[in-house]
Amino acid sequence: MTVYFLTLQEAVVSASPAALRILLAIALKYCNPCNPLELWFNHNTELCEDFIHRFGTSDDRSDNVSLAALENLVLRKEGRPLRDYCLPAPERELV
Repeated sequence: MTVYFLTLQEAVVSASPAALRILLAIALKYCNPCNPLELWFNHNTELCEDFIHRFGTSDDRSDNVSLAALENLVLRKEGRPLRDYCLPAPERELV
């Protein structure tokens, strides 16, 4: 387990999904984690939880909207899309 995995795991206890996405965006920009895709998959449910509740189901739509929200944060902070971090790009037409 990496320090980024443990950081997100600890933050899950008290942070909102939006705060978790901000934390992941900061890690992507400043820390260059070695496997961002693993972080996404290991914490996917927590990162998407607000959208899961909004849409009433855990499906591709909640993942896509969460990825779009994360990419918006990363673009704002770094000006780079998620694919530059080896993360899936959101399908913007579905957001």
